[in-house]
Amino acid sequence: MKKNFLNVIFVKFIISLFFLFQLPGLAYNSAFQAGIDAYNMYNYPLAEQYFRKALMNEPNKSTIRYYLAITLVKNKKVKEAQSEYMAIIDAEPNSEAAYKAVQGLKLIGVPYNKTSKRVVLNINDSNSALVVKDVVINSKLGANFILDTGATYTTISYNLARNLGLLRSDLPRVSVMTANGRINAPKVVLNSVEIDGLVARNVEVMILDIGASKDISGLLGLNFIQKFKLTIDKKNGQLILETP
Repeated sequence: MKKNFLNVIFVKFIISLFFLFQLPGLAYNSAFQAGIDAYNMYNYPLAEQYFRKALMNEPNKSTIRYYLAITLVKNKKVKEAQSEYMAIIDAEPNSEAAYKAVQGLKLIGVPYNKTSKRVVLNINDSNSALVVKDVVINSKLGANFILDTGATYTTISYNLARNLGLLRSDLPRVSVMTANGRINAPKVVLNSVEIDGLVARNVEVMILDIGASKDISGLLGLNFIQKFKLTIDKKNGQLILETP
């Protein structure tokens, strides 16, 4: 019995060493390490909490997102796991992480077939804002946005953030200049932003009321647009977004 216990301790020690040497950037992320420890102890609900916290700190780390996905599967949250797997594939389509994500999708019964998708938006001749209607956020709520190629970041209104259950006191904040002066806006990562079937995943947004009409819930900025190939057809007055 004692020998088996020592073997388990040794295996966990080796796993810890692997992450320290193979993933130096993550070794200092205490939340990620705590998630690994909880996962190895089969405490999947606690592991999920830690991985979510780690991902909030480093939203572009596919390794953290992958561990969150496999933990979500363990917690029987298959739809959420699917969303995380897809976010990995969209962010790094040719990476080892993407390959593992495709395998993860297969294990939960979701075959992955890469298909090209495009959306055509008509540009207003009046030089008014390009309003995109029925943008679906996190596969839950539809809202109207202004597509703004001059905006660096995507924003969502406080009302939309509240309806999505995203408002929390511990959200990181970013200093931004507005018409009313500099403010510290909360920052959050959306699982998905969808326009007519064209989906961007893992989109970092600021929670900020832009002062537009009540039926506008935010701006689609460059950090959203750059996830796609953008073509402006001046002759036909169209803006085309499509998967690379």
